[in-house]
Amino acid sequence: LIYKLPGGKSSHHLLPNAATDWSAVETIDDAQKPIHSTMDKYFSSQNKPNTNIVAYSNYPPHFKFQLPMSPGKGVIMAEDNNKGFWLVHTAKYFPNLALAIGDLFSNEKITKEAAAFLCMSYSDVNLRAIAKIIDYEQPIVFFAQKSATSCL
Repeated sequence: LIYKLPGGKSSHHLLPNAATDWSAVETIDDAQKPIHSTMDKYFSSQNKPNTNIVAYSNYPPHFKFQLPMSPGKGVIMAEDNNKGFWLVHTAKYFPNLALAIGDLFSNEKITKEAAAFLCMSYSDVNLRAIAKIIDYEQPIVFFAQKSATSCL
């Protein structure tokens, strides 16, 4: 769980096996920090064509206004045997998958407001449950890619 403070890139995170409570992070997009390292699974992948990904938001990158449908925002990604992560968040205009990993939080529109990020790992057996949740939510999908080697 990550909370990005308003007006910049400062954040706090709570990791699943943390010995302490919230930990302060200088910037949310440092290479070793949770959001950066999670999203880098896609950006640095040599296997991008074989990655299943769905990104959804009512504030997609490059849009000038909020779309009036589902307020859900998130990214679902899987590579090997449909094991992957589901990142649910509140950040407007995030993520722009056309950028480099270092540019995820370079847009002032993203850093202006506070945002929360919750990342969950999943395996193939959880995928149907996630699909039901997403189907119920009816999000606005702005990016989707299906692997030619997958059965998603």
